[in-house]
Order: sequence, then C-alpha cells, then structure tokens
Amino acid sequence: KIGGLFKQLYSNKDEFIKFVKSEFERYDRADEFDSFDFDYIFDKTAESLANDHLEFQDVTPFMFLKSRIIGISANKNIKYVLIDEAQDYSIAQYKILSMLFKNSNITLLGDINQSILPFNKADGYEEIAKTIKVYKPNITSNECELSKTYRSTFEINEFAKMVLDNNKNYTQIDRHGDPVEVIKQNNFDINQILNDAITLKKSYNTVAIICKNIEETLYLSSIPGFVEDINNIRNTEDWESSKE
Repeated sequence: KIGGLFKQLYSNKDEFIKFVKSEFERYDRADEFDSFDFDYIFDKTAESLANDHLEFQDVTPFMFLKSRIIGISANKNIKYVLIDEAQDYSIAQYKILSMLFKNSNITLLGDINQSILPFNKADGYEEIAKTIKVYKPNITSNECELSKTYRSTFEINEFAKMVLDNNKNYTQIDRHGDPVEVIKQNNFDINQILNDAITLKKSYNTVAIICKNIEETLYLSSIPGFVEDINNIRNTEDWESSKE
C-alpha cells in the first residue's frame, strides 16, 4: 500500500517537478531549486522503484509517508542513541529518529563545516534540537563545543579557516606538515588529473579526486578504466604501459 503510493509520486515528471518547486518556494529556498537536477533524480528514482528497489536517499521520505498514513511503532527498549556525523542527517531524518526513539536519550556528534550533503539544510544544531523536541517535548538539551583538533596539521587547519564562512576560533595541536598547494588550471585535462593522482600515490596511500558537481563525478566515473587505473597503478611508468 505505502509502496504503491510512493510510486505514484514518480509517475508524472512534470507534476513531480512542479510540486518540488512549490515546496522550495514554500520554505524560502527558491534560489536553490536550479542547483539540483530533478530530471535526473526523477528518472533514477522511477527506474529503481520500477524494479522494486528503494535507494538509500529515498528511505526517509518513504518512512515519513508511512508515518503519516499508518504511523511508526516506537522502540521503547532502546535507552540511548548516539548519532555520529550528525551534520549529514536531514531534518526529515531527525523527525523519523525522534518518532522511533521517543524514550531514548540522544547524543549528536558532528561538525556543520564538514557537511558533504548540501541538500541536508541545517544551519546549526539549534534547528535540529528544535525538531527533536517536537516529538520529545520533555527533553532538555546541552551543547558542548570542541574547538581543538588533533587530526590535521597546522597548515591544513589554517587553510581550512580561510574557506569557512564563520568566525569561530578553532585551534590545533602544534604538528606541522607540508603547506597546502593550490594549482589552478583553465582546462579540464583528464590525463593530467590521472597523472597527478598516480604521482601523489608514490608518497601517499590514498588519493581523493573531489569533483565540483554531480556531472563531473558521473563523467569521470563513466570513463572505462579511470577509477581502476588510480586504484591499481602506482607509478606513471605502469600507467603508460597499461595504455599500450
């Protein structure tokens, strides 16, 4: 029953996009609407649902729809819930968690500045605490800020402060390393990216290629052998040999 209703949401693309746009406007986020590819989202979701498969990102709206129609049974046996990487949970997910664990104490651990999911819009933990209190009105909350990092070097943290949009004074232990290097290029050279990644793997075990948007990510991941080359080849000589 719930599955059938959920599939109906993805039965008409025009109506779906029209509805989503109206919700962005309703919550004063109309300026963000064009930053999402809802044609792609609709097509991929409709394809998954046609195969009776529910993607991870669709579990929350599915559960929320279920809560509105038939309700959700709370787990009364769990007394304590700890949520790590709390900045990457959406407000809708916190609503579901609050319904599921009405009798539980909840601890959130996270850093808003490390959010990797731009659609999980939360400007601070005050908004999250307010959401939880709707379903757990008798709870009290305390916030403890940990402002000293033991993970990254002094140089990395100083560079990070330059791009953060807040004025909080973060500190770090006195551990130094190589300065952060920024190399600007006017063209998107795939061979150069792969060459740089392989060169870096001579000194570092893990190399990350972070793309600007979903289009770049899908483009790189679709290139035959691109990801495999980075994972398996550790020097440029091996790479050149692999192309022969």
